[in-house]
Amino acid sequence: AQAPTGPTDAGSLWPWMLVLILLFVVVALSLTGVKKSLANAVQEAEGREPLPDRTFVQSVQEWAWNNKGLATVIGLAVTVWVVLALWNFAWTIGVYGGDEVAHYRPEQPIAFNHTLHAGSAGDGNLAINCQYCHSGAEKSKHAGIPSANVCMNCHQAVNQGRTEAGTADIQKIYAAVGWDPETMKYTGEPEPIRWVKVHNLPDHVYFPHDAHVAVAKLECQECHGPIDKEMTVAEQWAPLTMGWCIECHGDKAVKLAGTDNGYYEEMHRRLIENEKLGHRELKKWLEDEKVTVKELGGWECAKCHY
Repeated sequence: AQAPTGPTDAGSLWPWMLVLILLFVVVALSLTGVKKSLANAVQEAEGREPLPDRTFVQSVQEWAWNNKGLATVIGLAVTVWVVLALWNFAWTIGVYGGDEVAHYRPEQPIAFNHTLHAGSAGDGNLAINCQYCHSGAEKSKHAGIPSANVCMNCHQAVNQGRTEAGTADIQKIYAAVGWDPETMKYTGEPEPIRWVKVHNLPDHVYFPHDAHVAVAKLECQECHGPIDKEMTVAEQWAPLTMGWCIECHGDKAVKLAGTDNGYYEEMHRRLIENEKLGHRELKKWLEDEKVTVKELGGWECAKCHY
């Protein structure tokens, strides 16, 4: 599923809308007062009694009665605006992702450069496999944040970065594991790295990395974006909303046959062996020349909520 190209500023419009509404009310009240003062001045000049006092609500009611067409249009416009605002607000209740969260990139204690480590060697990067550091991605629900000991597999020998900032970050790794580069020994005084969590899902959502990496054979970039090309410090590239997930499940094609994926091979075998139900389902699914995750049950509630 395609992620937004940038963060949205829709939420910042609300304060300005409220300011404009308040200004409109203030101007309307002021003009009403001025109009009444002028009318009373005319009444007094003509020797008549001043106009009776009316509340703002009474004045609005009188105006609406005398301008039924315009009042109806304004009333409908306000009603539609309120309904749309409530509808959009309802869609955000309990949502921890969304366009306002996409591209969230907090400052980290160590500015780990993902592009340098995972980027193409042809671009002068190191081309390290993502799963070398995030070893849990293929085997468990969580990809996991690697311990600093994993960093030391390389940086016990590599103690200089390509920039001064990179070298300073390597020194932070040494401090985290309690390593003295001068004596090439551990001091026994480690200092934990306090990473700031980037990707958050609500507790009722089950997202297994292993199913997407080992079974679906998805590339990390499909959910995490061009982290090997355009990102230094990691950011949340996608909104991670339910709509974003099921959009992918509804569009992503599954290769059932001719694959080394045992799960899909077994599913394909069962479908072709069942001449009645299996053949009928395959024929229906292949009308658009592909079998999607949705057609294999990828939209069932229990797939993600159990």
